[in-house]
Amino acid sequence: MMKKILVLTNFSTGAVYAAEFALHIAKTIGASILIAHIIEPINQFVNDKVFDLVEKETNDIINKNMIQLKKIEDNLNKILPTKGVFNHRIEITKTVSFGTLALDVKKLIEKNSIDLVIIGSRKSNSISRFFLGSKTHTLLDKIECPILLIPESLKFEGIQNITYATDLPLNNRKALQFLGNFAAYFNATVTVNHLSKDSFPAKKSEKNIEKSINDQLENNYKPVLYHTLKGNDVVEGLLETLGNHKVDILVMVHKKYLQLHGLLHVSLSKKMADKSFIPLLILPNCYVSEDDIFTDAQLDHFCFGTSDSL
Repeated sequence: MMKKILVLTNFSTGAVYAAEFALHIAKTIGASILIAHIIEPINQFVNDKVFDLVEKETNDIINKNMIQLKKIEDNLNKILPTKGVFNHRIEITKTVSFGTLALDVKKLIEKNSIDLVIIGSRKSNSISRFFLGSKTHTLLDKIECPILLIPESLKFEGIQNITYATDLPLNNRKALQFLGNFAAYFNATVTVNHLSKDSFPAKKSEKNIEKSINDQLENNYKPVLYHTLKGNDVVEGLLETLGNHKVDILVMVHKKYLQLHGLLHVSLSKKMADKSFIPLLILPNCYVSEDDIFTDAQLDHFCFGTSDSL
């Protein structure tokens, strides 16, 4: 059960939309919200003579930022429904800290038992960015917690269709059960998509693969759907799918690579973080494993093979 959501903000317009998106999720699943602003200092003061001055300036900065966070909290409270199916109060807390982004987020996750991190994002061709590029990529590499990226100016309009793009040979049980539990709150449908090269023939019906996937889930979850997508460019294939189908959240697992490998390979989750125009939920690498989940006979019939690894 998801109990607490961390919302990272830099007070931009995109961050405001991300906070509102988090509010709608929190009110549906009954979670609380922690809004955080992390300031990464440019310089480190080590001279004792300026310590008092730095401390005063630090306190002033924190107080000013807490006022900004209070405005976000007030805005969220204004848009909370006062009647209808909503019948619980959402606890909203705030924090400001100086430090390294990834390290401070990691500390907040551990200290507050965070289940989901939500941040705003902008397309990679924007002049100004919020947690995009290197900062987003660093978070993906360092944080062992699901991260939901909300595109700029995207308002919450419900969650009905969730698409999970994955390599099926992996053991996806933890990822699928997380998505099944999350989707249940919204009565949403989860679709597993696998992009296969055009040259790979399908040897087994999608219904049989779908059954094999659902065997990983508990009986109380809504059945998962499965589709094979044909193409030779994974990113373009996913973007085309998002454009042609009603998808409310795209889900991927962030795979980590050894440093030497990473010099030549950027994970698809990072590529999609820069390009996706719908909410992108990125699960940490620990949500999949190399453990066998399919029998050899089942694997022999799958149409695996992509131009890049998911």
